[in-house]
Amino acid sequence: MRLSHLFFLVCVGVILICASCNDDSGREKGSGSYAVEENKYYIDIKQTDDICFYDLFSKVEIIPFETSPNSIISSIKKVHFANNKYFVLDQKQKSVLIFSENGSLINRIREVGRGPGEYTLLDDFVVNPFTGELELLNPRGDILVVDDLGREIDDIKLPSDFRSAHFIANLTRDTTILFSLFEKKQILFFDRRSGEIFHEEYEIDDVVRGTPIISCQHSPFYFYENKLFFFDPVNSIIYKVTKDKLFSVISFDFGKHQLKYDNWPEDRPLHYYVNILKGSNYAHAFRNFVRNDSLIIFRCIYDRVWHTVLLNYNTGNIRVIKKFRENTVFPGIFDLFDRGIYAIVEPKHIQLIVKEEYLDEKNKDIFNSVSLEDNPVIIKYYWK
Repeated sequence: MRLSHLFFLVCVGVILICASCNDDSGREKGSGSYAVEENKYYIDIKQTDDICFYDLFSKVEIIPFETSPNSIISSIKKVHFANNKYFVLDQKQKSVLIFSENGSLINRIREVGRGPGEYTLLDDFVVNPFTGELELLNPRGDILVVDDLGREIDDIKLPSDFRSAHFIANLTRDTTILFSLFEKKQILFFDRRSGEIFHEEYEIDDVVRGTPIISCQHSPFYFYENKLFFFDPVNSIIYKVTKDKLFSVISFDFGKHQLKYDNWPEDRPLHYYVNILKGSNYAHAFRNFVRNDSLIIFRCIYDRVWHTVLLNYNTGNIRVIKKFRENTVFPGIFDLFDRGIYAIVEPKHIQLIVKEEYLDEKNKDIFNSVSLEDNPVIIKYYWK
């Protein structure tokens, strides 16, 4: 009887222990990233995943961009694949370079000047998903619409009563969304037919305006399946942009590493706030937000190092990647395609991104032939 009683108590104890292990209700936030509730996720940015490259990807393909006097890229700001072509914004040269799928130069658009069909600055571009036309954003004046050969199709003047626009996205055929780093309300709804801004959204506090919280290099917009999304980097919220509103669809909570600036003093110079961020343990500088039917990827800085967050919002699986087990890192400027992601990488950074063991013989030869003087390459990662 005593042995049976002891056996019963042991069994009950094991059951209780197992139940407590499976009960997430009392889980501490420091135990990893997880779904808090529907469309809200806790991200433990400090606890990164120990994964190898092959946990995510099956293979890598390298596509070198043609290197010639007319195709040299000096300062990469953006890459976008559309109409079977790669479009690359070189902000330093104020040009958009267009390459074929195999990396051959198709055209270089550089219309610098003050005359009709020219621009003085070039901060962003978009391949209009409704027309297929290339639209170049001159932040202080207009949207220049051109074809792949650089021939002017239209020159849409922006209103003269606002300072500047730095990013562009298309909501509908007639409505363009502009993002300004300097306007009080930063998201501007622009009617292309009337030439007027008919609605404004998204206002942030002055203490964070101009800091690296909002990137001046990467657009906060992402267009997918005829829907436009906006990533609010101050509050870590993804919004769907509609004709006159922002609707929250997914939010992220970084716990004690969530940006808080309520106690920051006001009326200090910009470098004061920049230094606060650099010395903080906040996750900040959110950028490279992309999404598809199941996956959201974005990057942020934590502890002075870039971290990449991958969320499968169908399964709730979250990965936080600082580096892969093979001692490579996630690429910096990337986008999604139907079978994986593609990234644009400068030759000096290729070995930080790719190991030779990732490659088949053809791509090993390409990898070993790229020199530091060459143009950037496209690296295509195929999902496992």
